[in-house]
Amino acid sequence: MNTVLITGASGGVAKAAATQLHDAGWELLRVSRDIDSLDPALGPVLPADVSSEDGAQNALDWACSHFNSPPMAVIHTAGSSLIAPIARTRVDQYRAVMAANLDSAFFVSRAYAAAVQKSNQGGSLVLFSSVVARVGVANHAAIA
Repeated sequence: MNTVLITGASGGVAKAAATQLHDAGWELLRVSRDIDSLDPALGPVLPADVSSEDGAQNALDWACSHFNSPPMAVIHTAGSSLIAPIARTRVDQYRAVMAANLDSAFFVSRAYAAAVQKSNQGGSLVLFSSVVARVGVANHAAIA
């Protein structure tokens, strides 16, 4: 059985990936801060914030416990955006975006790598980013 953990599961990319993988026979676990919009028929959901070290570790521990091993894949789509002129962007807003976009990727990657190494099996990690990382767009400085 192919197994996958999807973070940021309430977002459009994650929902599309979940539907495609479910239809292809994968067993899904999904993590999101907002679980109300998720289809329970696609599999279990953990309400969690992976922008914290504990949140990411708890999500991976949950997946490892559920699957009795690390998932074959982790698809990390968790993130946030802030559309505002940089001159009006407050430091707390910037820090929140960095936690959601950068810290979460680090914490999820680290927790998954440790689980895979401990199990002595392979795994795949897919990280998503914004097109703004490559193409300049007005008022997106905090997420670029």
